[in-house]
Amino acid sequence: MIEKWSVRNFKALPWAEYDPLILKPLTILVGPNSSGKSTLLQSILMVAQTLNNTAGERPLILNGELVRLGHALEVLHEGDEQRPLKISFTLIQSKTTSQPNGEERRNTETIHVVAEFRLPNEGNLGFDLSRAELSSGDGVGIIAQKLTNERTITDLDMHQDWQVDPNLRAQVKKGIYDYIVQRQTGSSSLTEIHSPAVERFSPHISFFHLLPKDSLELYDHETEFQVKAMRSAADCIIGEKQPELIEGLKGINLRDRQGRRLQEALRIVIIHTIDSYRNQRSIKVYSQSDITSSNTDQALRSLITDLSATENFGDWVQLVLQKLLAPTRKKLAQRLNLDAADLEVKTRQKSSNEDRSTGLRVGNLPPEIVGVVREVIDFFTERLRYLGPIRDDPRAIYGIPFNPETKDVGVKGEFTAAVLERYKEEVVTNPLPPSEGVFSGKTKTTRLINAISEWLQYMDLVENVTTLDHGKIGYELLVRSAGVVKDLDLTNVGVGVSQVLPTLVMALLAPKDSILLFEQPELHLHPKVQSRLGDFLFGIALSGRQCIIETHSEYLINRVRRRIVEAEGKSLLEKTSIYFVERIRGESQFKRVQPNEYGAILAWPKGFFDEGPAEAELIMEAAMKKRNQENEIKKKVNKI
Repeated sequence: MIEKWSVRNFKALPWAEYDPLILKPLTILVGPNSSGKSTLLQSILMVAQTLNNTAGERPLILNGELVRLGHALEVLHEGDEQRPLKISFTLIQSKTTSQPNGEERRNTETIHVVAEFRLPNEGNLGFDLSRAELSSGDGVGIIAQKLTNERTITDLDMHQDWQVDPNLRAQVKKGIYDYIVQRQTGSSSLTEIHSPAVERFSPHISFFHLLPKDSLELYDHETEFQVKAMRSAADCIIGEKQPELIEGLKGINLRDRQGRRLQEALRIVIIHTIDSYRNQRSIKVYSQSDITSSNTDQALRSLITDLSATENFGDWVQLVLQKLLAPTRKKLAQRLNLDAADLEVKTRQKSSNEDRSTGLRVGNLPPEIVGVVREVIDFFTERLRYLGPIRDDPRAIYGIPFNPETKDVGVKGEFTAAVLERYKEEVVTNPLPPSEGVFSGKTKTTRLINAISEWLQYMDLVENVTTLDHGKIGYELLVRSAGVVKDLDLTNVGVGVSQVLPTLVMALLAPKDSILLFEQPELHLHPKVQSRLGDFLFGIALSGRQCIIETHSEYLINRVRRRIVEAEGKSLLEKTSIYFVERIRGESQFKRVQPNEYGAILAWPKGFFDEGPAEAELIMEAAMKKRNQENEIKKKVNKI
């Protein structure tokens, strides 16, 4: 779940410092129209829509399926270009680990993300990522800053002799790797990277949107070339696919600089192989099937001579296959692999002051950081659901989603019928509807279609719901109302069913540890249904799915307050956050309006559902005034 969320210099939220919003399993946003309630939801949706987008080089995706925010200047608070847009949030995830004794332990992992975005030097349609921070409660963390134009590694012209993939060279010149790690913690450390074009500093990395992706690393290309060539030769000498392997090795020139270094390494391999035969002779252990020891020495030594006379590596390997019998080939292949491994170890152990770097390549970030990045992406791409305030109109036949396996009912609930038809038999965790007014907060597992029917009955909407698949035409959704002898489509019943059904389907199908965003789920619902919808949402929040709700429903809020009072101690109070949002001098302010364990709101903000009592008071005043006027008229009439 999201534990904390903060966004600054975004729409009606200024740059000024303020405490991050504390989000609970059930978080409710209330306030006047245009006060900024949706700003919080939009910032969450913007991050989710960004991480769902494959264009990883774009730091923020402002316009997509979930939210459309316009261009960057429209997003910044009052068009403030001088300050960055800053988003920070903390995620808490539950994890189950198996213990040595066979038991399972459930613990939580905390992940903290901070990202700052600035307008590019030219244009205002998008943002550049200027600074980012990622950390977890396990001590894993990384802080990166984008370099200014004066301190980049885009000048690769002076490194033409380096081995750099053309695509990577283009990416570096484009500035994708102009991010420098300022501080990194954890058990694994990034290899220190530098370029002679700039002063020595920590590694350069690239980003997938606002999360670290890859690092750049300098390496000894010639040594790696030797290691790969030696291992390929070993595979070829004892492998089954010799013709294919040899053909690939023919591309290695033994006469150029790299080839001469490879020749030297191969000479050492052959000498080591000859020495191993000498050691065998000293203890009288050698194969009767092999050629005589003197012929073995001669055949191996001739291969050293062949190295200078052969043009390419593949031809030399063919000579090995022709001159050596199987036992000697096997011994030579073993020696090739051993010397290749030794060469790798020696390269890693070289002093950092001994610069043998001849190549630039993409390297991996430490595995613990990669793991945290995957957790964040998974959270926003797989476990976030959103339902907007406007529902699809009731219709006889509903459309087909692009992905037939989707569990997403759509922003307007337009795919509810298809999703319900596809997953109606799936077993879900269903919060129990209150029985005789008692809210237990408990759950049970049942089929989705049964859970839907239970809640629709509790809300006094319909008795049950049925779906039918009509192939390429679409899906039919039918309901049976109490006292009616046949099923009806949603065009023949009140809009309340079409309003609440997407909410039920989306929430019940959501996995545990997911986040559900609802905008005005109470629209078109009777006050009694609004109250009972509050029971459903509270039950969903208690079942391990986080609900963030933007609402104007006093009935929903009062039902939540009632359940807090009915619960033992503060058990439900600690699961709830209620924020009253109002705009003061053009800025949205979020004020936490927390009821106590008795349901009372001690600091009742002006405008927080006080229209009803105020209106009732005015009605009474008007009634008294009217009665007094009538009495005065009667008195005058009586005098006459």
